[in-house]
Amino acid sequence: MTLISTEHLALKVHVPTNVLSTEAGNFSPELADSMDQNLLAIGERVLEAGERSLYKFFDFFDIGDYDIDIPVELWITGDIFNDEGDYYLGLCFNCQQIYINAWGYKIEETTAHEIFHCFQHSLGMWPPIQKWIVEGGAKMSEDIYEKSHNFEHNVYPKYLRHPETSLFEKSYEAALIWYEKYQTNSPDAVKLQYLAFAADTSRGTHANLLKDDWHQYALDLSNNSIVYDTNAGKKPTDHGGEINVSESGSVNIYQSNYSTSRWAFDLQPLSARYYVITIGAAIRNKANLIRFTLGQDLDINNDNLKISAAIKATQPDKSHKMVALKKTEKGEAYFQLCFKENTICKNDNEQDIYEDPYQIFVTITSTEPDQIFSINGTIDLFGPNRYELDEIHFNDGTLQVPDVGKFEIIIDTDNENEEDRGIYLVASKHWMAFDTEFYGWDEFGDPVTNPDVKVHPTRLTGYVNKLCRFRGNMGYDIESLGETKKLDDGWIERTFKIKRKEGDEGSGNFYKTKQKFVCGKPKAGTDLGTFGFPFYAAYAKMLAAINATDYGADSFAMKLRHIFAKNISLGLVDNNDSDTEGEVKMEFFTDQLLRIKYSDNLIFYYTKK
Repeated sequence: MTLISTEHLALKVHVPTNVLSTEAGNFSPELADSMDQNLLAIGERVLEAGERSLYKFFDFFDIGDYDIDIPVELWITGDIFNDEGDYYLGLCFNCQQIYINAWGYKIEETTAHEIFHCFQHSLGMWPPIQKWIVEGGAKMSEDIYEKSHNFEHNVYPKYLRHPETSLFEKSYEAALIWYEKYQTNSPDAVKLQYLAFAADTSRGTHANLLKDDWHQYALDLSNNSIVYDTNAGKKPTDHGGEINVSESGSVNIYQSNYSTSRWAFDLQPLSARYYVITIGAAIRNKANLIRFTLGQDLDINNDNLKISAAIKATQPDKSHKMVALKKTEKGEAYFQLCFKENTICKNDNEQDIYEDPYQIFVTITSTEPDQIFSINGTIDLFGPNRYELDEIHFNDGTLQVPDVGKFEIIIDTDNENEEDRGIYLVASKHWMAFDTEFYGWDEFGDPVTNPDVKVHPTRLTGYVNKLCRFRGNMGYDIESLGETKKLDDGWIERTFKIKRKEGDEGSGNFYKTKQKFVCGKPKAGTDLGTFGFPFYAAYAKMLAAINATDYGADSFAMKLRHIFAKNISLGLVDNNDSDTEGEVKMEFFTDQLLRIKYSDNLIFYYTKK
């Protein structure tokens, strides 16, 4: 039976007596006989949906009845599968071969979708089929057909979960972009892009048509509250409510200290990337700026690359800005956000200050039709000047500085909280090891408390290297800055008058405790090449012996301990001297190197981090 529309005489729906009588396509024979009785009703639903679709799409494309390939013929079928076993609700080969699966769960929307393919075919949009616009466009047409049903929303999460995938590689889920363009710009803007595709399928043409709004689309789909609160983006809405964009994919980075985070990725043509950088509470009010480097091979003048940052801070509360890329002296592309007034930002002519930053949301988009932007850089927080120990020159030799630990000096003179300004020293883990050539700790005697302990000096050195450490922290207020002078070798000597901070920040005076060394316990046996619990007791005794022995002020052991005490106090401590306050001298070279001379035989070298 053939149903013919009384409103569009060229519209026909072919309804078989039973679905098995249809030969076109590849249809499954597993059909319920009772459903055959409903085929006429299904055909009438398809006809009504076809009439409604034609009205909608003639209006959308602003064309007349005879500007598409007629007649428009739809065939009611059973289940539709392709050769790979994929299941279809409908298929369109051309305007006379449109097949609607009778058992589909959305007959009307499928009819609209397939008739939209008929329009696309007649206008020259396919073949060949480029799914990002052919299937994505037809899926969006379901919204044009009936806004209240919203079945097309089911494909949106696939788009949102992978914003990094090029639009040209997407399929049905590309409907989200066409809907965003439909809502943000206008139905005419979508129509013009579709008609342009009928005349020119080149990627460059269509990337250019999307170029002006692509970054805005990415912000709208970002699902980021900072973006929305600053009106930089707005969630798309449909039929009176917001479209759920909660599955929008982003990369999360937590910055709890001044360590470097790396980001490296390929930004595909017509794609987006989202990064969420959260700054830890401990450094939030101390950080001066954050810098994002993107690599040396990036063309910073390519306007197909756009980057924006949404910032949640104390003042202003929430902000959004498009960022401008610059080049470092080494040719590396970068942008940065400033949190305090400082010389780096001032020299870079950065005017915007975001105080006490909590979170930064970075959106990166590309409207390149073919080129891939390769991003390979770092995310660095800059805080107070931080110097890390590199070398110790001691008695005309160089002591080893192992990679497993570090000794840092932090000079904070710009903190907005005046109480936090000062000089901080932090010794962590094994920041200094003892070379075995120095194993003659003078004679390791037999303390009265442990007469049974006998340890060869080399074994003692190995034990201390693996399990013992000089660690602690100190903090000093800067009372005043004294004389500054240039030395003969080009270094600048600065004098600081300092006073030890009160409370926890100045409590790391390990050198005042009774223990001469802080040593671990659990691995004492295994780390020294022995086995099992029986040996642990012997090494526990040895630990007590180490700390009970009177090495003498001139012994190598006490000299090493004195190095630590002197360094953690910036030279104020000379074993028993007070560390409360005094003057210290530091030498700087181009603000990147720090040198502290405690004597001609003891010099510490640091590098700025």
